[in-house]
Amino acid sequence: MAVNMVTSPADQIAALRITFEAATDMELAEKLGVVRSAVAQWRSRGVPKKYAALIPKTDAEIANAVDTALRINLFHKPGNSFIVASASVILHDGPLSECRLDTPEKARAFERLMLRIASVAINATNIELMKETCETQEDYLHLVHLLRTKYADQVANVIAKFAPALGLSVR
Repeated sequence: MAVNMVTSPADQIAALRITFEAATDMELAEKLGVVRSAVAQWRSRGVPKKYAALIPKTDAEIANAVDTALRINLFHKPGNSFIVASASVILHDGPLSECRLDTPEKARAFERLMLRIASVAINATNIELMKETCETQEDYLHLVHLLRTKYADQVANVIAKFAPALGLSVR
């Protein structure tokens, strides 16, 4: 049986953004007929069921929607270089520093892992820094600290999910 991969509010919002072809939370809010602050609140409180029901249902559709939305959010929004950098720093900590990307499957798994860690970083930025993106070196350092402390369990869960595909054992 397939497992629904879109469980976190950040992933649900990302899937909704790709489903509704919304590049930003503001565009998603407009297309759903809600205010942007409602979408921001969903990141910490969860997406209401009536909107979550609009998310694609198959694992392949979900994975593609989330990956595409995260790419759009990361690479088409000015100022997200600090988000990408923070995810990169976190991924090079611990067992991932020894990961060899010697097959296309491992490279794809690592890319998806990077996108998921970046999603955690975006969520932390929205909730903790109350910003759309990291804007300064100070924000970046604060975000890395948050990912290593307050969001460490979320990061560990994401890494554990992708560890088998990368040939790693994570405790």
